[in-house]
Amino acid sequence: MISAVSSARAWWWGRTERERRMLLVMGGLLFAVLAWLLVVKPMVAWREDAAERQIAARNRLLRVTDGVQRLASLRGSVPSGSAEASLTQTAQINGLSMVTGMGSDGNLSFRVQSVDSGTLFTWLSAFEAETGHRVTRLSVIENADATLTADGSVQ
Repeated sequence: MISAVSSARAWWWGRTERERRMLLVMGGLLFAVLAWLLVVKPMVAWREDAAERQIAARNRLLRVTDGVQRLASLRGSVPSGSAEASLTQTAQINGLSMVTGMGSDGNLSFRVQSVDSGTLFTWLSAFEAETGHRVTRLSVIENADATLTADGSVQ
């Protein structure tokens, strides 16, 4: 080890003043590039990822808050009479377009296309909670665009 240090020292002092300065500048630039690649760049990427996660969380919070407000406005505004009228009204409140008809089991059936899962299940739970009607059959299929198509029956 001592011989390696002494040989490196001899090599260093064997360089001219100009070569030593150029080697110091090269070492400084190498240190700066490594510091940039190993410290600064990952920290910037982590900060950008954190900002994106914060925006996504804020958007989720806004959607949940909007759903809660829609549920609050739904209380007392949905008639408890006809299942079809209740189903249609709660779907309109939640911004859904659906098709209703008579199912093969004799119950009211419905079909909703291109809906996200949060909206679909918020609508169905609000429908059941507010009207007293029950969803007796539900078939959900994922579409290619990450939305859902739901078929169901109401009693």
